[in-house]
Amino acid sequence: MKLLEVQEVLAEREFRVGRFYFMKESWPAAIARLRSLTDTYPLFSQADEALYMQGSAYETEVNALRNLPSDKDTDAVKAAKNKMIREYEDKAAEAYSKIVTRYPLMPRAGDAKSRLAAIDRPVPKPTEDAIALNKKEQESRGAIGRMGRIMGNFKKKPEGSVVAATKVGQPTLTDPKQTDATTIVRDAADAFTKTVVDETNKKNNVSVETVAPGSKVPESQAAPRSSDPDQAAPAPEQVNEAATPMNSTGVVNGKVEAAPATSGTAATAGTEGAATSGTTTTPAASTPKTDEKTDKKKDDKSSSSKDKKKKGIRRVLPF
Repeated sequence: MKLLEVQEVLAEREFRVGRFYFMKESWPAAIARLRSLTDTYPLFSQADEALYMQGSAYETEVNALRNLPSDKDTDAVKAAKNKMIREYEDKAAEAYSKIVTRYPLMPRAGDAKSRLAAIDRPVPKPTEDAIALNKKEQESRGAIGRMGRIMGNFKKKPEGSVVAATKVGQPTLTDPKQTDATTIVRDAADAFTKTVVDETNKKNNVSVETVAPGSKVPESQAAPRSSDPDQAAPAPEQVNEAATPMNSTGVVNGKVEAAPATSGTAATAGTEGAATSGTTTTPAASTPKTDEKTDKKKDDKSSSSKDKKKKGIRRVLPF
């Protein structure tokens, strides 16, 4: 009996905190506090009101998601939004359904049925045992008038909560796992991101190659570059043989040709004519001969012009 009264007082405190967050429209905090309350203290005198606020908070989140601008949303983001809306509607329906099945004789049972019909969810029917149990709980609760509630504010003990405590039922001896607002927000964000990634990969047909245990993982290949020989050099059949000159090593069109033999600055016979490749003739890279007689005549002519006597005005000019 005393334990039931203590749990009623503790549940009253959690209920007031959850209602404060609900009135401040801090929906994750309100949901976390009210869910922990109904899971820990199922015999609370206002458990139906706590569940109804849970459902209302989830429905508010659904309306907020639907009213977000979606003009620039991709298909993946739209799919993630729709999935989150369905999940919130399911949780709202779960809270309303629990009121109908567990607390069928409490004030919020009728409102819960109306909300289930509004979101197109089936309205469950409570069992005879659930109705009988809830009837005993309600009959065992005491009532306190308005004057008693006012005077209770000047007393040390929470008299109103103690009077409203049920006298039947088994109190909770092991606290279940508590729900916090941070976990709710993080789980929602992770689920949204995962849905976006999955939808994007599905659209792009991205596949993952699995490697059997113990097998060697293949090394990643480097991306090709334009400076690589395989990328920059044209195919041999695309090369115009007639337009390929001989290089300094004597290679023409992939074939090694005899390089011209030289002695001093003059080329010798043998390769003096030309180097040929196929049907195309390419002049050999040889040093041209010096015409000694021509150069000697030029020197004699230039020297003779200097020795000639100048006439007229040119006699006083230095050049």
